[in-house]
Amino acid sequence: STENSLLKDNRAYFNGLNHGIRENVLNSLSDNSFFNIRTKGNPEHFRQKKDYYDEVSKHKFGLSLNGAANICYRDLELFGLGVLNLRQPLNSKTYEPIVKDVHYVEFITDDLVNKILDKENIDSIINDKVGELLEFSTTKQYDDMIEESKKWFIKNIEFSNFLSYGENQHINFEKLG
Repeated sequence: STENSLLKDNRAYFNGLNHGIRENVLNSLSDNSFFNIRTKGNPEHFRQKKDYYDEVSKHKFGLSLNGAANICYRDLELFGLGVLNLRQPLNSKTYEPIVKDVHYVEFITDDLVNKILDKENIDSIINDKVGELLEFSTTKQYDDMIEESKKWFIKNIEFSNFLSYGENQHINFEKLG
C-alpha cells in the first residue's frame, strides 16, 4: 500500500443528510466504530464543505448512500480526493461508466438494506465486511481502485477538461455566461 494511504484514518467517513431509507442505514451502522458518521441533523458534528473536504481526505474510505438521487456530489468528491467509495449499487448513466470494483466497492447491498428495513440484526454481517475492507486496504488492488477513481474524476469532472471539451466542440463560453 502507498505511504499516503498508510497515514490515513482506517475508517469510513460520511457527512450528509439523514433522511428516508438512508436514515435507517446510518442508524444501523452508527454503533460500529469503523464508521465516522456526521449528519446535518446533528449540527455540532456536521461539517461544512471546507472542513468536510479536510476531514474526508484523511480517511481511507468514504460512505455514500442513495438519497434524493442514485449518484451525488459525494461520490464524485470521494473519487477526486482519493478516498475509496463504499456505496450501494450505482445505477447511473455517465459519459464514462462508473464500474463496481474498479471505481467503488458495493458495501451496502440491496439485500442488506432489506435486512435493515426488516429490523434484522446485521452486526455480524457488517463486522465481516469491515474486516474484509481493512484487509483489502493493504493491497495493491486498493491502490489501483483509488488511482482508477482519480483518473475517472480528472477525465469526467475536472473543470479544465470540461473547458477543453467545450473548445473542441466550438462552444462559446462567453455567450453562455
